[in-house]
Amino acid sequence: MIPYWRQGMGRTRWFLCLVVFACTACSGSGTEPAVDVAIDSGQDTQTADLSAEDLGEDTAAEPDSGQVQAPPVATVHRAGVYAVERTDDVVYAQGQIHDGWNGEVTGLMDLKLDVYEPSDAPVAARPVLVIIHGGGFVGGSKTQGQLVNFANYFTARGWVCFSVDYRVVEQHGTYPADWPEQIVSEGLVPTDDQVKAMYASARDVKAAVRWIRAHAEEYGVHPDYLSAMGGSAGAFLAIMLGVTDDPDYRDELSLEEDPSLATTNQEQSSRIQTIVDLWGGITHMELLELRDGVNRYDATDAPVVIMHGIHDDAVTYMEAEKLVARYEETGVPYLLYPLDAGHGAWTSKVGDKRLTDLAFDFIVEQQGLTVVEPNGANQEEQ
Repeated sequence: MIPYWRQGMGRTRWFLCLVVFACTACSGSGTEPAVDVAIDSGQDTQTADLSAEDLGEDTAAEPDSGQVQAPPVATVHRAGVYAVERTDDVVYAQGQIHDGWNGEVTGLMDLKLDVYEPSDAPVAARPVLVIIHGGGFVGGSKTQGQLVNFANYFTARGWVCFSVDYRVVEQHGTYPADWPEQIVSEGLVPTDDQVKAMYASARDVKAAVRWIRAHAEEYGVHPDYLSAMGGSAGAFLAIMLGVTDDPDYRDELSLEEDPSLATTNQEQSSRIQTIVDLWGGITHMELLELRDGVNRYDATDAPVVIMHGIHDDAVTYMEAEKLVARYEETGVPYLLYPLDAGHGAWTSKVGDKRLTDLAFDFIVEQQGLTVVEPNGANQEEQ
């Protein structure tokens, strides 16, 4: 393990660019007591199993709200202490669909997300995790088991999680007439269908972030503590959220070309503060640069933790190296974990830490969140 440190920009900050090899280890299958997770699908209340490991055994004291800060510092828990309430299929926008690529319009599609809230947690300055499914832009779902596990883990610790669906190839979402027809780059080369679908997917995920900002008061969340995570195609989209600017994947189309844009809270920002990249890539920025010649990477980009299998033959490890090179140029904090695994390495560990634990540590450090330890002590990250 070789750590590399750099003193950061602006406020004094240390950037840890840590490269470690992780062993792939499957989670244990021991029997643990299950707890109830309430699920509101608009019909019956369901229950889902959540392990005692995720919820933790000790319930820490609620954070002290006596001190007012600007912005208020979000408080989270090292162990899972909250029950999880899930509301399914909340409509965050609509998307225009066609019978073929930019062919006849066949209608508007409701775009939906699932909301995971910590039961009985203080409703003030709660951090947000946007969760984005993979599927190669041809499939996938917000109900993917590994994503539900991620959502339960973070919600039990004080986050509000929003797991997002978006348009994929089958829906033939509207894309700009001057959008690149194909991309030829070192590393990953998507199909023509994927290139076209990547526009609508990015537009939709940005609309989801703007919807979350527009409903921040309703969910008790603070826009200064927005993170996004995804696996595979979902990680492409999470990186896109953290690097691109507000007009990107929003202003390329007019309301006349795509009336569904009127449903996307365009007055809100789509920026996030932290990226969790699980075996993703940077194609969305390459497509924008092909279109207009403008490099999107700069010092305002969101810090990123990258976890990528060195044996990945679906999204090659070169994509992680390309992202690291861009972040080296801008000086924005990043943390790289090369995993001794292939694609979809959900069960990998670094030492005794799961991917969820690594993501927790990075978000807490970068956003300066206050962490309540299992013994009830508060630890404010600097």
